[in-house]
This record gives sequence, C-alpha cells and structure tokens, in this order.
Amino acid sequence: MAKGEKVLSVLRKTDIKYIVLTFFLSCGLLSGCGAVSGLPSVVENTVDLESVPAESLNISDMSESTAVETDSSDAEPAEPTVTAGESGGTESVDSETTAENESVTTMESSQETVEPEREPDAEFPESNPSDEANAGGSILAPSTVLSLTAGSILMEDSVDWNRINEYFAVYEIYEGDAVYNRIIGKSYQVNDNIGLSDLRYLKLLHFNFDGNIQVGELICNAALAQDMIDIFTELFYCRYQICSMHLIDNYWTGDGVESDEASIEVDNTSCFCYRRATDAENLSNHAYGRAIDINPLENPFYIIRPDGSLEYYHTNAEPYLLNRDPSIPHVITEADDAYRIFTAHGFSWGGNWSNPKDYQHFEKLT
Repeated sequence: MAKGEKVLSVLRKTDIKYIVLTFFLSCGLLSGCGAVSGLPSVVENTVDLESVPAESLNISDMSESTAVETDSSDAEPAEPTVTAGESGGTESVDSETTAENESVTTMESSQETVEPEREPDAEFPESNPSDEANAGGSILAPSTVLSLTAGSILMEDSVDWNRINEYFAVYEIYEGDAVYNRIIGKSYQVNDNIGLSDLRYLKLLHFNFDGNIQVGELICNAALAQDMIDIFTELFYCRYQICSMHLIDNYWTGDGVESDEASIEVDNTSCFCYRRATDAENLSNHAYGRAIDINPLENPFYIIRPDGSLEYYHTNAEPYLLNRDPSIPHVITEADDAYRIFTAHGFSWGGNWSNPKDYQHFEKLT
C-alpha cells in the first residue's frame, strides 16, 4: 500500500477520535492529564497533515466544528451571579453551570443585601471645617465615654449621634463607692437635712469654649435628675458652650463657701455643695442639690449696696457686671438658650432677682 493511502487509512479510523480529542484539548479538559483510555496517545499518533491532500481530510467539516467552538469561547461571558456569603466575598458562576442549575442560580441572583435604615433617634449636627479636621477617630460606645474622667475631650466623629441620650446617665451614690469617697467630708457632710439617697451623680457631654465635646459631671437632687439630663441633652443639641463641669470637690479648700469661690474662679459649672448661702447663715439651695451655676465668670453674682455701688467677689468678672449684651459669648440673658431651656423645665433664674443679682444661677425648689 502506498504511503499516502496508509496515512488516509489511519486518518479515517482516527479522525473522529482526533476531532473529539481536539475538542477536549481546546476546552482544556485534558491539560496535564496524559493519555486517556480509549483515545490514542497524542505523541504516538501525531500526523504530518501537510503531507496529506487537503481534500481527503474533510477540512471544511473540521473548520465548521472548530468555528462553532471558537464562537462559543469568544462569546460574551454570562453575567456572574453574586451571592453574599459570610465572609462578604463574591462567587462567579460559569455559564454552563448556570444553564444546568438554572433554578439555583435564579434563586441566588434574586438575593439582595438590604442596608438597614438608620433609626431617626437624633439629628446629626452640621459639619464644619473644624469638625472635619478632628475626623479620624472611631466611635466610642456610651459605656466607654461614661467611664472617662470629667474634662476628657472627644472628637465629634467619636460620638454615635444616633445614641446621644445614652451618653447622659444618672447614678445613685452609695456609701463607700468612688463618688462617695470623693465627696465625703467635703461637698457632702453628714447632716440631718439631706442624705445620699436624696442625691444623684450625673455624667454627661457638653461643648466647651473651644467648640469641642467634653465629658462633664455634677451632683444634683434626685428629684431633679431627669430634668437635668433633659436640659443638658437639649443644650448639647444646641451646641451650647460650657467652660467645664467638675464636682466642686476638685477645688476643695476646706470650706464650702471658699471652695465655691475657687470653683467660680476657674469658670467651673457646679450644682451640689452642702454649704450656707453667700453672705447668709441659712443653707443655700446648692446644699440640697436644687441650684446650679452656669459659666459663673461671664455671669457673676453681686449685691447692690445702699449707696448703689456693687459688691462682688471676682475681679475677672468685672467686664460682665453691667454689660449684659446678648452678643457677648457665654453671657446669659433672657434671649439665651440656657435661660429658655431651664425656665421651660420650671427653673427660676437669679438674673431676674432685684437684689442680689445672680446671673449664673438657676434653681428649682419643687
């Protein structure tokens, strides 16, 4: 038999197998798999097609088959199905697998990740350049903030504005606890007029004179605790500025009245101190936790003497004695948010007294 005829005989017997083999090779299904049972070895049955006449190889049929396969591989890939998993990753599904598992793919592709709506518990403040300059901190849980020392400064983006109410807390005071140990023998004296059970310790937030959020604290009468929480929460939303809010015990000198003066000297806002009233023998309403002094330097206390002169105790308060222009920062007038909010909660204002005048002072007796 001639060499060409032998080649054609081999091809007629194996061309179907070669077409199948070519198909699988083109799909990459036999890559690295070696010889396959039932199919001739690729190496042993390699044929030099250039030595065989084209018309005897049925090239056109093979080309059509190859063209179909090529069109299939060049076609636009099917849109991958994306399924949210526990790890948050995505999975691409092959088009053939999609066709064979159409119902599963349809179910998976219909899944959508829905972002929960934000609870409208509180309005977010308008941002300004100084806020953005302080950005970058992580949000602190209310419990974390409440554990901070009064006077601690917070970046605005470290506060969860949807949970603002949780940053304002009321605590009972018990003998032997941390607050008791701070106040016993100082602002709190063992007495027959008011006991620990009549007082509450408050931890809260306020804006300071630099416009930063600061942790504050105070002790007030238990009957006014919720009023105080509501008032200072409202003031916080107004971005009302308070210089500082520490217990008067931080400035203790050994005497209630003198310690009050030391606290005022640094413009500290305070409430409870078991002491007598200024220039009097009776107990002050501060002794019952029913009065609070706000930004006392800008809002001084003074007495009008019979000759019309003024008696006051802090020389650094002089610029604010008679000049009560509402445009002056931190000056409390009837146009001020502090006046508006405290009086709305039933407090009276010392700035409305005829003599003495006490612009820093709000009190509620019933």
